[in-house]
Amino acid sequence: MAGLCQDCTGCCEVFEVRAISKPFGTPCQHLGALLGGAKGCQIYADRPPECQRYVCLWLDSQRRSEVERMPEELRPDVSRVVMGWPWGIERDTLLVYPYPDSPDAWQKGAVAKHLRMVLSRGGKVVVYISASRVIALYGDMAVVGTEAEFAEVLNRPEFLTEGDLPNVDAGAG
Repeated sequence: MAGLCQDCTGCCEVFEVRAISKPFGTPCQHLGALLGGAKGCQIYADRPPECQRYVCLWLDSQRRSEVERMPEELRPDVSRVVMGWPWGIERDTLLVYPYPDSPDAWQKGAVAKHLRMVLSRGGKVVVYISASRVIALYGDMAVVGTEAEFAEVLNRPEFLTEGDLPNVDAGAG
């Protein structure tokens, strides 16, 4: 693995990568044992451009001196959640991708605490549980639906006029 990813393969476990026919929410077919026994990308030198460009929020915080470093407990392979900004530019909506085997990991411990902090600062959070279950959070409001249903909602100033934030307990986990 390059950079500070070490044994973390979170992005390889959750994202769809069309160039290699990898569906959303399934481990990449190119993950495997590397020299020394670590798990990683077996096509790293020739990986698709979308894989080359992606940097998760945790890794970004480790690489850039101008931002506060996120703790190890928020590293994707530890928290079981990959977080990032859309294409690294827009900083109003945090995208959250729990590992397929941990769909509620975003509601626990350090991740829940971090999401509450983002919401308290006026940010939006979009949690992609699966291609058929997406949750959008803004303030104390929530929207649950499919990615297609949700696409039009993202551009609205408010997601709902009523609703409850799912139980995001910072002490759980």
